[in-house]
Amino acid sequence: MNEETALRIRQTFGRLRHGGRPLTDIDQTLMDAFERLMHGLSETTDGKITIVNVCAEAGVSRASYYRSPVAQAVKEILEAPQTRRPEPEELRAEVSLLKKAERELRREHACEVRELKDTLAAYANQIQVLPLRNAEMEAQTARLLERLRIAGENVAVLSVPSPRENSACPKVTFAEQVPGLTVRYQRRTPLLQHLVEAVGVVLAGRGGARMLHILNTRLSRCTVLAQLMRVPLPPLVTPRVLGVDDFALYGDTYGTLLVDAETRLPLTLWEGRDAEQLSRWLRRHPGVEIACRDGSLTYRQGIADGAPEAVQVSDRFHLWQGLSRRVQEIAALHRGCLPEALPGSEAADPELANGAAAEPEWADTTAARHSRRLFETVHALTDTGRSYSSAARELGLDRRTVRKYARARTWHEVVRRPPRRPSTLDPYLDYLQQRWDEGEHSAKILHQELLAKGYLGHYQRVKMAVAPLRRGLPLDEPRERPPSPREAARWIITAHSRHGPHTAQRVQRLLEHCPELRRTHDLVRQFAAMLDARDAAPLPHWLDKLSVSGLAPLAGIATALREDQQAVTQGIITPYNSGVNEGRITDVKLQKRIMGGRAGVPLLRHRVILIAHIRRRYAGGPTAASR
Repeated sequence: MNEETALRIRQTFGRLRHGGRPLTDIDQTLMDAFERLMHGLSETTDGKITIVNVCAEAGVSRASYYRSPVAQAVKEILEAPQTRRPEPEELRAEVSLLKKAERELRREHACEVRELKDTLAAYANQIQVLPLRNAEMEAQTARLLERLRIAGENVAVLSVPSPRENSACPKVTFAEQVPGLTVRYQRRTPLLQHLVEAVGVVLAGRGGARMLHILNTRLSRCTVLAQLMRVPLPPLVTPRVLGVDDFALYGDTYGTLLVDAETRLPLTLWEGRDAEQLSRWLRRHPGVEIACRDGSLTYRQGIADGAPEAVQVSDRFHLWQGLSRRVQEIAALHRGCLPEALPGSEAADPELANGAAAEPEWADTTAARHSRRLFETVHALTDTGRSYSSAARELGLDRRTVRKYARARTWHEVVRRPPRRPSTLDPYLDYLQQRWDEGEHSAKILHQELLAKGYLGHYQRVKMAVAPLRRGLPLDEPRERPPSPREAARWIITAHSRHGPHTAQRVQRLLEHCPELRRTHDLVRQFAAMLDARDAAPLPHWLDKLSVSGLAPLAGIATALREDQQAVTQGIITPYNSGVNEGRITDVKLQKRIMGGRAGVPLLRHRVILIAHIRRRYAGGPTAASR
C-alpha cells in the first residue's frame, strides 16, 4: 500500500472519529481490521479486500457492518482512483503487464520469453500460496507428526534442498524419495507395508483382511495373500543337526518338515515323504552332521543317499511309542488275565466267565448286536485261512479292526460297554434291598424314606433303581470293571514310582497271575533304564531277550531294531531327538486350521517359516537346544 492510500485512510477515519456521532467498539474494530487488510497483515483470512474478509477479521456479522458508518467510509476509500490494493492485487497487475510484454517480445526474444514464463509461473505460485492460512498448515503438520509418533516410528524433520539448479531443464515437477517415508512405485509407506505383511503372516487372508479393516486399511484377502507371498524368506543356512519328520497334509497325503534342531526354526516343507526328495535336498545343502528321524525306512534311505557321512539318530520317543504298541498287543492277546487285576471278590466276572451261557443285561443293546454280528462275520472269513488284509478289503473295514475282532475269543471282549457311573444313590442301595425284602414296593414311599435319611436325589432315580427288583433281578450295584488292554499297557510302561497305591496293587495282582505280562514288564523296564542312563551297552543283549521271549510282538520289534541298531544306539546315548519337530508339526496343524485347510504347500511353507521367525524376533533370543 502506497503513502497516498495510507493518508486517505487516515483522513477518512479521522473525519469519522471527530464527527458528531460517537463511535462504538464495533466501529473501531472494523476500522482496525480494514487497515490490517490494506497493509497485507491479515490474521484469519486470505488477504483479499472484501466485505466478508473485513467482517471475518473484525469478528462481527455483516449486518453489524452495514449498520456501522465505517461501511460508507470503506466504500469511499476503495472507490478513490488513487487507492492501491495490497500486495496480491499488485502481483495480479504485474502479471497482466508481463503478459502484455510477453506478447510483444515473443517473436524477437525467445530466450527472454522463456524467462518471462518462468517468472509468470513463480508469481502464479505465489498468488496461490499466499491465501493459505499458516495456522492450518501448522495444524496439518502437527497432526502428521503425531500420527507417525503414535505409529511407533521415530520422526525426523527433514530439510529437502532444491531439486534442480539447472534452469535450462524443462522439467518443473520433481518427485524426490524420502528415506523411511516413501518408496518408488509404492502406494503404501514402509510402515504400512510392514504392517500389512505382518498381519498377513500371522492371520493369513480372510483374518488378515478383517484385522486390517479394523485398523482402517481396506484390503481384500487376495491382496493380503499376495503381499504375504512377496515377503522374502530368511536365507537358509545348512544346519549341523537336522530334524526330519512327516505330518498329515490332507486326507491320505503326507508332507515332510525339516527343522534345525539347534535353533528350533523350520527350514522348509514339501508334499510327500519319499526318500528321493529328501536326498536331493541334502545334496543341495551339504554339511549336515547329525540327522534325527523316526523309525521310517524311507527317511533312513533318503539320509543315507543324500548325506552318507551324517550320523542318523532314531528318536527315543518313537522308539518308546513303538514298544508301547507292542505291549498293548500282548495285553490284548492275554485279555483273559486282565480281570485278575481286580480284588478277589470282583475278579470272577460272571458276564465274562460264562460267555454266551449267561448273557448280561446289555447283550440286547444296539452296540452289543453290532459287535456280535461283526465278530461272527470276521471269524467266518479268518477261520478259513483268509488273511486280515483280504478280509478287510471284502468287508470294507480297516485291517486293525479286523485283527482286533479275529483275535478276540468271544464277542464280549470287543463290545464297547460304558462303565456304570457312580450315583448319589449308591450308599442307600442296601437300605432299598432291605425295605424291598420287607414288602415295601412303592418307589414313592421309598423315596420319601430316603429323603429323611439325607438323600438329595430325585424320585425318578429311585424308581429306576428298583425297576430290576420288579423283574426279579438284583439291584444294579456299582462294580469295578476289568482294565482294558490299553489301560493295562499303560500300567506296564509307566514307572512303578509314578503309580498310585490303588494302581500299584492292581499291577502287582496282574503280573503275579500272568507270567507273559510279567516278562513283558521286566523287558520294558530294562529298556527304560537304558534311556534314563543313556547307556546303550545292554542293547544287543536286550534285543536277544526280546527274540527268545516267546512273545511274537516283541520278537517283531527286535528284528526291526536290529536293522536300525546304529541309529537306535545314537538315539539312546545322544541328547538330540525329534521333539522340536513334533512341536513344529503342531504349529503346522494350527496354521492349516487358521486357513480353513485350503492353503497350498507354497503358502503353508511361507507362513510356517515366517511366523516362526516373527515369534523368535518378539520373544527374545534363540532358545538353546534341549540336552
